[in-house]
Amino acid sequence: MTKHSVKISTDTIVSLSAIIIALASIVVTTWQGIETRKHNRLSVRPRLEIIFESGKNSFGYVLMNNGLGPAIITGKKIFVDGKEINYTGFSGYDEFIDKLGLNDRDLSHSGIYSGKTIRASERKNIFRIYLNERDDLKKLLPKIYSRVRIEISYKSMYNEPFICKIPK
Repeated sequence: MTKHSVKISTDTIVSLSAIIIALASIVVTTWQGIETRKHNRLSVRPRLEIIFESGKNSFGYVLMNNGLGPAIITGKKIFVDGKEINYTGFSGYDEFIDKLGLNDRDLSHSGIYSGKTIRASERKNIFRIYLNERDDLKKLLPKIYSRVRIEISYKSMYNEPFICKIPK
């Protein structure tokens, strides 16, 4: 048997080492770019929440952006007893309060429509209904809360779609 000895020159070792280092730096740079992209998306991601609020003489639903970036509204649906309210402007809210049996109450709302941007930490009233002195809040509000469903669809600056709804 003959023994073969392999002789590698110093130039070959240096060249192979340079190739390995270059490949490792490409892998690390690519990984760093992917992580930076994830971070950038998370740093401007909106997070909309719908909150039911009631006071001494009013109640309503508020849309809040608790995220770090703006939310671009892509749609809004309001349901009473499982049936969608088809509204255009303020007249749809007339149908809404009529279905809830609150015809003679005043109502206010914010312009939340497709294309509208909700900034980070911004609050908008979806609607607020002002009650009469004769209304019994303890009886009225649980009934209304159980009958209303709201869905707001929105997207981030990166066109990531999201849906916010109540009840969840």
